[in-house]
This record gives sequence, C-alpha cells and structure tokens, in this order.
Amino acid sequence: MKKIISFILIFVMIFGCTFLFGCKKDGDSKNDISTFNITEDYVITISENHSKKELSVAKDIQLAIKMVIKANLAINDDGKDAAKEIVIGNVEKAELENIGEKVGEQFGYTVFASGEKIFIYGTDKEYLGFAAEEFIKTYLTSENATLIIPQNLSIVRSSINSKPDLTIGGVSIEEFVIVYGDEGATSQIRHSGNWIESGRYEDVATEFAKELKLLTGKELKIVSSRYAKRDHEILIGSSYKRTDEDSYYAKSHKIEDYSFGLVNGTLLLSGGSSNASYFAGKAFIAACVAMEGNDFSDAPKTGKATFIKVACVGDSITDGSNEFNYPTFLQKMLGFNYYVGNYGWSGIRMTNYFGSSDHTQSCQLKPDVVIMMLGTNDGYYSADYPCDMENASYRTNYKNCGTNLLKHYRSVNPSVQLYVLTPPSILPNTAWRNGVKKSVEINKELAEELNCELIDMYTISAQGKWSFPDNLHPYRDGYRTFAEAVYENLKDSIVK
Repeated sequence: MKKIISFILIFVMIFGCTFLFGCKKDGDSKNDISTFNITEDYVITISENHSKKELSVAKDIQLAIKMVIKANLAINDDGKDAAKEIVIGNVEKAELENIGEKVGEQFGYTVFASGEKIFIYGTDKEYLGFAAEEFIKTYLTSENATLIIPQNLSIVRSSINSKPDLTIGGVSIEEFVIVYGDEGATSQIRHSGNWIESGRYEDVATEFAKELKLLTGKELKIVSSRYAKRDHEILIGSSYKRTDEDSYYAKSHKIEDYSFGLVNGTLLLSGGSSNASYFAGKAFIAACVAMEGNDFSDAPKTGKATFIKVACVGDSITDGSNEFNYPTFLQKMLGFNYYVGNYGWSGIRMTNYFGSSDHTQSCQLKPDVVIMMLGTNDGYYSADYPCDMENASYRTNYKNCGTNLLKHYRSVNPSVQLYVLTPPSILPNTAWRNGVKKSVEINKELAEELNCELIDMYTISAQGKWSFPDNLHPYRDGYRTFAEAVYENLKDSIVK
C-alpha cells in the first residue's frame, strides 16, 4: 500500500488558513527566480541539545522529502552551519535571534525562508508540531518529483490575540467555563450495549481551551458536567444533567454530524461523537475569526466532519477490561482526525464473529481501516469451549471464517485497508499457548493470501515485559504498550 507520513494524516489543528498570512506558494517553475528547490544536498538541522519533539519533527520532514524527491537528507545535530539546510526548532542561528517578536512569547509558530534556508520554529513542542504540519501540508506534497519553495515564504501563527474582547451572547468570554459531557469521564462511550467509541470529550475540551486562549488570550477553567451547572457554560458533547441542551444535541445522531451555537445561553459544541465535537470547536473558532464584531450570538449551525474511520475488531483483548483497552489509547495517539471504534466482544472466536452484533455495527461504520485481532479464544480447548486447533478440520474452518470476514469488509468498502494482527503471546498461560500458536500461523497466512498488512503482536508481546494480571489480558500500561505497537506499525501506511 501507498505510504504516507503520519503528520499529514493526524492534523490536530483547530485553525486553518484564515489564521495564516503570507503563505502563498509562488510559481510552478523551478527556474522562477522567486523560488528555490529542496534538493539532495540539503541537510536537516537540529540543535545539539535537541528535544525528542525536535528529533521527531526532523524525522517526519526527512520522510516527507524522501517520498517526493527520493532523497534521504541527513539530520545534522553537530552545531555546524550548512549552506542549504532546513532548521528545526530552537537552534543558535542569527535568523532566530529575535524570533519571539515575530511569533509572540507565549504561543505561536513560524515557517520562513532566508536565502535558500528554511526555518521551522514553534514556541513549544506542540506549536513546533503545528509548524511542521503546515509546512508538510503546503509544500511537501508535490506530485512532480520536485519541491519548490518561494523565497518569500513566511507562515506565521502568532499569539497576538485576534479577539481579546470576545463575547458570547453579550457575555464576556471570561465569564464562561468549559464543560465536557459526563460521558467523557470514562474512557469510552457505550452504544447499544457495546463499547464502540474511544474518543474522549475531556481531550476535546483540552484542545479547544488551547485554541480559545490563542484567540482571546483568556484561559478558561475546564470541568466535568457531573458538577453543578454554572451560569455561563461552553458545553462540549452532551450530558443528562444538561437536558435543555440535550434536546438539541439529540438531532446529531451520526458520528460525523456536529452542531455549534447558542442554546439557552449555553454555547453548545456537540456531535454524534467526541471527534465531531472537536470539529464543532474548529468551526466555532473559525466563525469567531470571520465575524466583523466581537459578539457571537448565532443559533446552532450544523456541519459534517471528515475523519478516517477505524474499526478495531476482536475479542475481549480488544474489548478491554476495567475501562482499559488498546483502541482507547490508539484514538489518543492518532488524534481526532481519526474515529476509532471498538468492536471487541468478550469470548468471541474467529469462527463465530461473522454475523455477530459487533460485526454488524462495525460494517455500519463503513470503516476506512479494519484492525482485526482474533484467534485467542480459538486456541483454547475445553468441554465448554469446543475449539481444537490441533484438529485439521477446525483449522480449515478457522481459516475460511477469517477469509470470509476480511472479504466481507472489502465488500462493504472496496478501498478499506485491512490489518491482520496475530494474537498476543499469553506468556503466563500454558493452557492457551499451543492453540494460540496455530492461530498465529493461520493469521499470517490470511494476511499474505489476502494482501493485508500484518502486525505480529505475538512476537511483539513476547519481546516485552507485559503485564497480564489474569494470565490472559493486558492491563492499563499493557494496553498502552499494545496500542503503541499497533500505532507504530500502521501510522505511516494509512491512506485516505
């Protein structure tokens, strides 16, 4: 499958081009004197005492350039100056001496050219990431194997607040509190008796608060809707304790749908999912920037978010335990431009997942990505659990069921990307070990024969010191480690 770097896919920016100025791309000819090209003789420069984020951004830029012009630029951290370089972060360069005056001391970023050098700078690691995203999105997606940069390149996202006197319904923004729906107090949202969403409204509230501060200079308090209602609230999501607002929220029933606007004096940022509420926040910020005055008093407006839908298919190891599971952590890692649905069912086997309620719901999602990890329960034999991977006919049935399941997802969405995971190694549990090994072998065959991506969780989990408190399921940090392993394998290959 086509590879594409994760920065392009995980846009978490609440702002858009309305906030930017001077970001025009001049000319299409590499002979234009107002432009210059990034070529293989460039280096990527980071400071000798670089942070993890600076190195991560450097690697993302390195990969993006390699994809377009097939040149693998070196990453330089030895402090030496280069004639042609892309400078990442806070490096001792004359061009960066007065950078604070340009982007503001608190929050902001800039991407600019000086001569044939490019500088990517952010006031902190988050805004450095924003700067890199904007640069990649705007200039590193060329289709003609060249990277053309305007010499007057100047992208600035400043901490100079454009709406310091913002009011909502005539009330100063300073009087408001950001409230996230009570569903955000747990890791997931339960729909139809099954855990299918791992986005969190509290995370949306945190992201929204950052952008509101950037817009107004005001830092608002964030609380859960489990607490008493305040006079002036910005409600993100929904809450059974905010019934008047919920009467409007109920109109947004699909996961992509969102609404933003005033309801009974409350600014409502709602949606059919936490992801959609995130986009409601984006739309509200954009509306505030676009309006001529300082008072936002609009009744709710609707919109439809666009994100990549990921279905995690599996058994109880996917479903999770004690409110922990790997889709929850994976959602956080991928960001709100992805919707991660958890379709794990405790006790399910490869041989009976097809046609189950979770299978039906995952198909209704029409996923862009399916991450399937089944086979653990098929590996265990008992009188009450009639599975026998030692039996050739059962193994044949297991493989046929896996084939039918994967092909069915392709019939639902012909462009779906399929990831087949092997079951993790159940290190402490000898009763399951031999059968699970057979499941692992067949899952590998399924991935190869059906041209699916393979993530070998059996090998990955065997290499680490994972915690299996009940000798079968990971727990808390174990699920986080699990999600990191999945994320590292798929982050560069998901396409939309």
